Amino acid sequence: MHAEFHQEGTRDQTPYFTVPEAIRFFKSLGGLESIRNYCMPLIDKAAELVVNRWGTEKLAIPSDMEAPYMRCVRVPFIEGYHGQQGGDARFHTEIFYHSKIQISSTTLDGSDIWCRFSASVFNKPEDYEELAAGGMKVIRGELANDVVMMKSHTFSQSKVC
Repeated sequence: MHAEFHQEGTRDQTPYFTVPEAIRFFKSLGGLESIRNYCMPLIDKAAELVVNRWGTEKLAIPSDMEAPYMRCVRVPFIEGYHGQQGGDARFHTEIFYHSKIQISSTTLDGSDIWCRFSASVFNKPEDYEELAAGGMKVIRGELANDVVMMKSHTFSQSKVC
């Protein structure tokens, strides 16, 4: 490691020092089975909630090909978002700005916007209620054009879904 530092100088050794604590934390949660038993039903219920609230659909892929704790839901058509360059980024930015929920969104097939969210041990069902409600505000146009006023917003109190 010492010789590599002189050559590269940018390699981050932090992960090697944090692994023992990460393993202790993982075990304190009950291990993989406990985490899976919490996150799998949580993300499935969250996807169902968002699909029902938004009146849309989940990405149609076989369940054995889904990421274990992640789901994608199609965003209903929103004028000024779909088919617009940056419409997907605008969607997730407005949700973040107003609901403090961090999601990812992307455009597929040139026009459909898909919202990707996940579940982790720190998430609660209420986080997805907030996501569904925040998404509905954007879908209904209640937050339109607010994104331009987000110059000094920070991520310090956000929730990751």
